[in-house]
Amino acid sequence: SRGLGDVYKRQGYWSTGIGGTHKLLSFDEDGTGSFGIYSNATPISFQMFDYKIEEGRIYIYDVYPDEKTPYYLDCKISGTTLKVETGSEAGTYKKQK
Repeated sequence: SRGLGDVYKRQGYWSTGIGGTHKLLSFDEDGTGSFGIYSNATPISFQMFDYKIEEGRIYIYDVYPDEKTPYYLDCKISGTTLKVETGSEAGTYKKQK
């Protein structure tokens, strides 16, 4: 299907670091994902969501527990780096696995 290569590149775990306050984004093969903000190993906030790729953009919906309005994740992927420009997810992430 169209854009499958892009989907594959996004799948997996992405992290802004491991020490101090950091963020973790995951995109699973089944179309679900999660976003967490951690202080060292302690979660500060955590949400789960469904996602799909629309015209090369990541569309996030059915967010739990916040029940946020669906939104597009404003991001760019280059190799093992994922950069998010806006929102609570903003930051530079490195692919973990």
